[in-house]
Formats: sequence, structure tokens, C-alpha cells
Amino acid sequence: MWKKMLGIWLVAAVSLGAGELKGRWRSEDGTSSLNIVSKSRLVYNGQELSCRIDAKVIYVADDGEIVAYPYRFEGKRLLIAFPQGYTVRFRRIEGRQAPTTASSSQNALLAGTFCTYSGSSGGGTSYSSNPWVRFDGRNRFSYGTNAYYSGGGDAYATEGGADGGGTYEVRGNSIVLHFSDGTRGMASVHFRQNSGRITEVKYGSAVYAPQLCE
Repeated sequence: MWKKMLGIWLVAAVSLGAGELKGRWRSEDGTSSLNIVSKSRLVYNGQELSCRIDAKVIYVADDGEIVAYPYRFEGKRLLIAFPQGYTVRFRRIEGRQAPTTASSSQNALLAGTFCTYSGSSGGGTSYSSNPWVRFDGRNRFSYGTNAYYSGGGDAYATEGGADGGGTYEVRGNSIVLHFSDGTRGMASVHFRQNSGRITEVKYGSAVYAPQLCE
């Protein structure tokens, strides 16, 4: 999770050791939290991870691999560049403050209606459907399908209501879907804006995006 969500390059003027890193940090947009507990343990968005920290690199154990994350500072800020090409700035949390949880932070990055497209044509007729899923930015989602038909001089459109739904959890680049019937599904982040906001989601082989609803 850390590797996918936090492919790290920490840019700064001075390289410091684990002693200066130790403590709680929060991204300036309030969506992510990082707690350096010791040279061997850190917590990112509520997930505890084993690590080793030296003067310039954080080594994190992730899915059986040891992943190296070079780090530096810029003044009092940690600038974290994600592999998707955007940078997140962290500031140290002073005093007593409740840590940001994944449900209250990462879920907020996924909100709105996302659609995908499928269609067929032949014999002078065409049919297309727009499956959609709607995320509320907290932890609930619903889904359905809009259908369109044209042929023989006629055209029809049906705006489908919700066929089902459930709750969701954004965990880095993974999206866990808990359906109301008790089953579980997995989607993934296909594209993310520089702000961290998720604007494309992949479920199975289909990509869902707000612009495909138009």
C-alpha cells in the first residue's frame, strides 16, 4: 500500500536523520497523515508498517519487498512526489491532535458520478449503455445503467435508477467495494489529479470517469 500510494521522493534543502523525522505529519490539504514512530516503525493513514530509516532513505517492507524511499526536507515541510507525477506537502502536527483516518481522508478524494460506455450497431440500429457508479465522498456508493437505442427513425433513452450499492474504502490506489448483498469487489485508481482527487476508476476491464457520463 505504501509503495503504491507513496512512491516517495522527499525534496528539501537539508538531509536529516530519523530523529528529525520522528513524530506526526499531515498533508497540507488534510487528506493524509504520517506518523514516524521510530527508526523501525511508521504509520501511514492508519496502516502500521515496518521500516528502517537512515540519514537519507526510508526503507519500507511492502508485500514481501524492501522498497527504498529517499527523503529530504524543504524548511519545515516534507515534499512528497508521488509516482503519478503530483507532489504532496506535509507539515508537522504540533500538540495533541486526532490523526487523520483513511475513511475520513482518502474516501473524500473519490466523489461524484463516474460512467463507462459500451455499445453495438448493425442493421440500421444502434444500442449503447452507460453503466454508472456514484460515490458520496464519505463511504457510500450506488450504481446503475443508462441505456440508449436508435433505429428505424426512432430513438429512446432510459435513465436507470440505482440497481444496488454499498460502502467503499479508498486504500492508496486500491478501492474496496462492500456490496449491500455481503459480497466484496476491488477497483483501482486509474488516474489522479495533482490535488490527489481521483478522476478515473478501473473496475474489471472497464474505466469509469465523470466525462464519460456526458
